[in-house]
Amino acid sequence: MSDYYSILGLTKSANSAEIKAAYRKLVKIYHPDKNPNSYEAVEKFRQIQEAYETLMDPILRSKYDGKVSYNQYFSQASQQTKQQTASGRGKKYSFTEEDLKRRQYYKEHYKKQYDASKKVNVAEEKKRYNETRYILFSVPLAIALLFFIINVYERSDKKESTKTTKKNIVITDTTTVITKDTIEKITTSAEPYKYYFGQNLIDRNSNQVVQLNNYSGADAVVCIVDSLSNKVIRHYFIENSFNLYFEYLPAGKYYLRNYLGEHFNVSKKMSEVEVSGAFENEKQFQAFKQKTFEINLQKNDTISFDVIYFKNNKSKNIIKAEEFFVR
Repeated sequence: MSDYYSILGLTKSANSAEIKAAYRKLVKIYHPDKNPNSYEAVEKFRQIQEAYETLMDPILRSKYDGKVSYNQYFSQASQQTKQQTASGRGKKYSFTEEDLKRRQYYKEHYKKQYDASKKVNVAEEKKRYNETRYILFSVPLAIALLFFIINVYERSDKKESTKTTKKNIVITDTTTVITKDTIEKITTSAEPYKYYFGQNLIDRNSNQVVQLNNYSGADAVVCIVDSLSNKVIRHYFIENSFNLYFEYLPAGKYYLRNYLGEHFNVSKKMSEVEVSGAFENEKQFQAFKQKTFEINLQKNDTISFDVIYFKNNKSKNIIKAEEFFVR
């Protein structure tokens, strides 16, 4: 079980204000924006979020403290039992001459049986060794053959892509780059449309944070859009039941665009727009132009929003794919 107090650098008596202060300090250090391409930072960031959410919730914290106390008690009791066993005195036994003869007989009898079974075991072990050696030889050979087939297939696929029209060359090349990065499963904080919307804008002088909470029941691609230029300055993929913090946003007035769905496929192309990357099961495209918010470099607070799924699809915020990908 992870030690949430140690992860945040706190003691068990820490109050909510201390937990929040420690969390903000660590988030600024291990946020993926500050540690691009660092798996360790992403994992540390996930642990920090998990510890913060558990300790800030009184019910979850109470359950966590109870489990930790139980594990400590069980470990101490087990250690005491081992010490008592190690320090105990052995019992003394006495044997008659008849008992000794009987023991000698059984000793010789079982030795003969052991020698006979040992010969059988040696033969079986030799057989297993030969089988294992065959497996160890054949498995790498099969893997090498599989990679060879995949490589041949990718080369033929690239040749096909060069035959596309000039209109699709940029998108095809960008898709190839994404494929080379081997994104097997897109996760929270990934930037699936970086090639389309461009580089995320960052202002290190900004202390104001936008918090996105996704409990909509679907995964989402969330964009922060400049309300004046209609340009996407930051976008990230957020899994369902995850929270994400947008830090170092430049000063300005913004609104949100959301793309909700399930099973994101980085190589799937949309029929409405020439964009690679889409949900296999699309839910909604949304734009909240009426709900703008401002980023002020002088402020040091957090603005929180929830990702919402409109089940009736009749909300005025529902848009088409072409409007979501405006740039």
